[in-house]
Amino acid sequence: MNLELSGLCKSYGKKSVLENISLSFEEGKIHALLGENGAGKSTLAKIISGRETPDSGSVILDGKKIAVTSPTIALQNGIAEVQQRPLLSPSLSGKENLFLSGFNFSKDTKKSGLKKIFSFVPAKIPGKILSLQKKWAPDLNLNAQVKNMGGNGRFYLSLIASLLKSPRFLILDEPSAFLDPDERKSLYEKLREFVGEKKSILVITHNRAETLHYADTITLLDDGKVYARLNSPDEFKDFSFGGFKSTSNKNSSSSEKKESAISVGTSDTLCLSFTHASFKPHDSAALFDASFEVHYGKISAVTGIKEAAMDTLENLVTGMAGSGAKGSVVFRTKDSDRFEMDLKKGRYGISFLRKHNAAIIPSDKTFRASNPNLSVEQMLSVNETSRLKKEERQTALKKIINDAGINAELSDPCSSLSGGMLQRLVLSRELSRNPDLIIFCNPMQALDLESQGRLASKIRSLSEEGKAVLIIGAEDFPLSFCHKVYSLEGGIISLSYSREDGN
Repeated sequence: MNLELSGLCKSYGKKSVLENISLSFEEGKIHALLGENGAGKSTLAKIISGRETPDSGSVILDGKKIAVTSPTIALQNGIAEVQQRPLLSPSLSGKENLFLSGFNFSKDTKKSGLKKIFSFVPAKIPGKILSLQKKWAPDLNLNAQVKNMGGNGRFYLSLIASLLKSPRFLILDEPSAFLDPDERKSLYEKLREFVGEKKSILVITHNRAETLHYADTITLLDDGKVYARLNSPDEFKDFSFGGFKSTSNKNSSSSEKKESAISVGTSDTLCLSFTHASFKPHDSAALFDASFEVHYGKISAVTGIKEAAMDTLENLVTGMAGSGAKGSVVFRTKDSDRFEMDLKKGRYGISFLRKHNAAIIPSDKTFRASNPNLSVEQMLSVNETSRLKKEERQTALKKIINDAGINAELSDPCSSLSGGMLQRLVLSRELSRNPDLIIFCNPMQALDLESQGRLASKIRSLSEEGKAVLIIGAEDFPLSFCHKVYSLEGGIISLSYSREDGN
């Protein structure tokens, strides 16, 4: 199937999301669509799959204009989509979900009601499903409940559901986010066979290395416009991503990547190091190999986007990951007490970090660092001030508010604070503990330029005071302030930049 887009435009209110997008996707090829968050990738996929309608422009299949006004019409025309977060029922088995995905509610329930749905689920799995499972996901247990499946199992289940509809144009949104390197290689080998049958695939991804290795064409979107279109491996080699807004800040050579191996905490200034850490949660992208260091008196930053497993990394480093993590951690206090921990054993966590004088500023200030239902006094009382007498405690809490530079009363509800005010208050609360290690997660989000500048200067001064600083999600943070910068892409961390003292 050859698919063409002509002059597609889409706006939400006054915000233009897509501007005059004209592209062609030839059959027999894997087409990659890259762009940072907000570039328009998902909106474009929604239009092709019928989940959104454009304000203007056309979708053309094999030379004929069609109005793709719903997913049903898209499927009728051979277009199917596997979303990054598949719409699956967690309490049903994989087999039941597959039958549910092909159930016609308006037709099949007309006479016998909803009970008829599960009368369609035979005890023996049909041969077509077994054939697809054997080819694409031989380890997938179709009798297991979805809630007990990992992210990779959910992806493959959704993929099989789409393939049961015999699509000729398949859209995959971040298909490898939950897959380890071996699974990714296997997936793309099978996708290559798929397009060899005069079919087409559009892969929405953030992973440049994966794209350069597997795609036949690459389209880069930026602010709703086509930034570049590359149509051959020769063009891939000659194209510089330097001018394109990077999602990972990853420009390191292969020799630089080798430097990502760390020294297991032998440096006198080492505070925290992770070695070959991995974590595969059910509901977010998997982290496969995280190795990085944080030193006293220095700033380390990890750049990347949410789809690259930034949320997973945040949960792991801040001790909120729960069970299932693997790898090792070394933590050294200012007093030179040294702890070596196996992540499998669960010793490393938020309690450990708090006990050893770490401050945590999570990316979700509203519900992780606070709660809208709490008063300012309650939110600030989670630290050591709760042990003080009432009058002393209130004096200490008012000082935290004053240090934050905001106008708020202890009795005010947290829900009355703006995002910027809450950010400053959480930071002031955490710094009031005089921590030795400070973990900032997406510190620049929701701040205006002036506030970002002040916070960046504050973070720099904290490192100059001898504190260890880790930034997870360094978008808009001046990386020139950092001593080490790591890139997270495809669930794997590599060292992009390292500055030694005096350089």
